[in-house]
Amino acid sequence: MESIEAIHPFEQHNEGLLNNYPIYFFDVYSDLIQSYYNQKIVLIHHNKLNAFAPFKIRTAKYWKFAQLMHSPINDGNKLSYDDEKEFFNDCNSFLSKKLKIDKIEQGNVLGFTAYKPNNAAYCNYGTYQTNLINKNADSLLKQYDNKYARDIRHVEKQNVIFKTGPQQMNAFFEVYNLTAKHTGMYTDKLNYFKTANKILTEKHCTFSVAFDGNNPIGSLFSLHTPYKMCITHTGTNRNSKIHGAIRWLHHNNMLHAISNKTRYYDLMGVRINSKNKKLKGIFDFKKGFGGELLEGYLWKKILKPTHLLPYNAITNTKNLIQGNKFKDIIDQEN
Repeated sequence: MESIEAIHPFEQHNEGLLNNYPIYFFDVYSDLIQSYYNQKIVLIHHNKLNAFAPFKIRTAKYWKFAQLMHSPINDGNKLSYDDEKEFFNDCNSFLSKKLKIDKIEQGNVLGFTAYKPNNAAYCNYGTYQTNLINKNADSLLKQYDNKYARDIRHVEKQNVIFKTGPQQMNAFFEVYNLTAKHTGMYTDKLNYFKTANKILTEKHCTFSVAFDGNNPIGSLFSLHTPYKMCITHTGTNRNSKIHGAIRWLHHNNMLHAISNKTRYYDLMGVRINSKNKKLKGIFDFKKGFGGELLEGYLWKKILKPTHLLPYNAITNTKNLIQGNKFKDIIDQEN
């Protein structure tokens, strides 16, 4: 048996696996990626380590690219540094030789690892993750920054209402879309959320909204299994007079996750030691919830430099003509 193999993502009806892996490892998420992006997810399985990692595969004419969607996991546990090194040394060779991948692109926000391959471009990256096991409202408040706890208790007195479920999609998107436009960040279209809701259903995706009366003032969208709730999209109504509503919303969303016996709550990505003040502000905001900082590197690596030369020339020329100045996180931080 070869040490590495590519397999189909896990089937979501396997409750044992749902308890030990996030949504990125499952067929239902692969269905979303296939339906919306016309791309596919493959699980790379390292037989010796019995570890799995999901990669999103995209094709551009004669070239193929892979993106790590989540760091490798063995039965609910992250790998040690040495095991990650063994995993990726074998995995990268397999991707190049068997799957004909030309480049491993920058990982998804949870696709960071403690190990970084030789000759890979990289930057420091991480995420704040809260362990929800045996937690309740009081124990959560105790682990938050004192200011967060005060804000949350203050909002509790303002009659703000927490609502969750697919019927909150439009209210979620109203706040999310305004926030994205204000910050200049990339905005997923409403159709993405409609597609996610249709394919993932309420079992695996949640729209959570804070209302001041009938006015939505904070919104969250999450992907989840019993293993982890991943907060992938957020929005805040900057015109709201209720201070701390988004902190209150996260707090209530954690309680909602606890009621569904979810193990972890992931705030989905922070730049570490970034020179950008806005990004440092995001780091500090997520830090305030008192979760564990998981640290590592986002990285990308060219596997077939010669074969990729024409693609790079075409892409660089197109970007020059169109005036595109897109930089991924790694390029922004270097």
